[in-house]
Amino acid sequence: MLNNTIKRAIGPTASHVRTLGMAAMSSAGAAPLAKKEGDISDSFGSLSGTEAKPLPDSFRELKLSLVAGREEQIKASWNRLLQRLKIENDIVAQGGSNVIPEVQYDELLGNIDRLKDEIHKRGVVVIRGVIGEAEARAYKSEIEEYVRKNPSTRGRR
Repeated sequence: MLNNTIKRAIGPTASHVRTLGMAAMSSAGAAPLAKKEGDISDSFGSLSGTEAKPLPDSFRELKLSLVAGREEQIKASWNRLLQRLKIENDIVAQGGSNVIPEVQYDELLGNIDRLKDEIHKRGVVVIRGVIGEAEARAYKSEIEEYVRKNPSTRGRR
């Protein structure tokens, strides 16, 4: 219900549509593949500790072909982006975590229209009170117990 309420309020996003399309393609008769255990460094080479390998020259050529004849427009676009980022950085520096919209779960339907523009702008909303404190603490305890029993689990403190 919560997910549908938010989707109705802000509409489908490009990533949502893309995710649905990819899910439909991957479920077309394919058996699920077993995934190896990993951590965040598997997704970001800069965190893996390995030396980055240079890309093939074809990437440089592709970039040059995309820019050719549009140098001034790209520079102007970049400068506009930098100006906008400075404004947004100042807003975030001043407001801190308060720039992220928040709503209580039991007030969600009444406040979602009020927050719609801010949710679109920030790309996120914190919904508080979805589960009770006791249930949340129980989840945390279960996770901590799992990590204690499985010391090989990555991502430990």
